[in-house]
Amino acid sequence: MKHVISFEIICAKSLSILILVQFNIINKYVFIPNISLILGLLLGISIFSFYLRTGKTLNSLFTTEIWLYILFGLFALASGFIVAINQSVLLKSVLTYFQTVILMICLLAIIRFDRSLFFLEFAIIFTAFLVGLVVLSGINSISTALAGREDMFKNSITKVNPNGVGLLQAAAFLFQIIWLKRLHNNRKQFSGIRYLRLLLIIVFLAVVTFLVILITGSRKSMLAAILAMAMSFIFSAKGSMLKKSVGIVIAFFLFVLVYYLGTIFLEDVYIFRRFATFFDETSNTTRVNMIREGYLLLASSPLTGVGLGNYTYASSFGTYSHNTVAEVLSTTGLLGASLYLSTYLIIFYKLVKLTGDNNSREFAFNGIVLFGVLVFLSVGVIHFYEILSSLLFTYLIAGSILYKEIRTDRFR
Repeated sequence: MKHVISFEIICAKSLSILILVQFNIINKYVFIPNISLILGLLLGISIFSFYLRTGKTLNSLFTTEIWLYILFGLFALASGFIVAINQSVLLKSVLTYFQTVILMICLLAIIRFDRSLFFLEFAIIFTAFLVGLVVLSGINSISTALAGREDMFKNSITKVNPNGVGLLQAAAFLFQIIWLKRLHNNRKQFSGIRYLRLLLIIVFLAVVTFLVILITGSRKSMLAAILAMAMSFIFSAKGSMLKKSVGIVIAFFLFVLVYYLGTIFLEDVYIFRRFATFFDETSNTTRVNMIREGYLLLASSPLTGVGLGNYTYASSFGTYSHNTVAEVLSTTGLLGASLYLSTYLIIFYKLVKLTGDNNSREFAFNGIVLFGVLVFLSVGVIHFYEILSSLLFTYLIAGSILYKEIRTDRFR
């Protein structure tokens, strides 16, 4: 079937990547007023123009999850006007949230046009690679960078946030694993030289990505990358249970070996120093107390919480809670949390359902791996504040739509 080229979709793809680059790199060095809003409007206009010209309806973009995201935002806005301590922060948080939801809808439109998830995978890997180049360009030597991140990220040209960089690299690493699995499964479609070339490119990207994760010293990013590798053995569309079990054991022992040798012989490497003191760091105690205070704030206003973005002002810590569940419960109450967290159940249900079909099984298992990583990261990341998290949830939502349509078309 001949693929149709659309000027509007090409513009939308370019703007999507520019938004990611602007968010992750450009705004760290140059302040451009309202640039995110302008780029978002141009992206929305491109998608709307395409649907207007082709006569297609936008209904297919508004999935159950998207409607729940919209209802959550509207509820947060309405309830926040009543309970929020700082209403300017509430408005800013809600506006930023809806900008992210609009980005998700636009990406869904691009993916539905392509009938492929490749663009979103590419956009994340490409952005992560550019960020990695920025990080590597700001260091004097690899050994110096691995020894400590404070000078590198705070007192040099590399101004990007280390934890944010680490999470982006971890997401890219997961998609690189998916690319390697996809390349291996479809190896018969490539000539020997082309297969080797693609394999070397993906392996090179993965090595750079993992190196940047080590340099950032982000433990959650390192654990997310390792978790993605381990879960890829468990949730694989092909291979016997014996092979999967052997893979799990090998992955576990490799992790233990790297951790053991790293904490003993690589104690100069910053990330291994952080792992060595993982269970006695005061920051861990602080974050546990943040979560506890989130539940105390929920108890004081169980239905509506204290207002989106207002945990910072209602708590004694002066910052956000660093936990998705604690943040959504404390800021939007049981009502808001039920709207937002129900999307997790819907997404997981759809992924599990897709495992029963041969054509969608590979995506379903990859999606379960990604979903597991997102659930793990929710302990230390607030997903509805993060643009990267929204992109990853968009990937799962879009994939579920595509493979459901493929299955429906096959049985017509």
